[in-house]
Amino acid sequence: MNSSGWIRSYMAKRYSGEGFLFVQPESALTAIRVILAVIPAIAFIIAILFTWKLDVTKERFDTIVHELEKRNKLRDNEEQHKIN
Repeated sequence: MNSSGWIRSYMAKRYSGEGFLFVQPESALTAIRVILAVIPAIAFIIAILFTWKLDVTKERFDTIVHELEKRNKLRDNEEQHKIN
């Protein structure tokens, strides 16, 4: 047994009469399952629906990238003028 396993074993026996550090009630386990599985799954489905509705074509994507590049150049020029 490595040192971390020994420490966990010691702590479990030291602070619990049953040999377990924590015994979770079923309601806590259910809440953990919901938080770690159901909520992210719902968020993922919502994200898929928004993405599906967005309907970005290659041409639209290229236009967006071009506009962002123009904005970045303007911002960089403004920052250069502020510095000088």
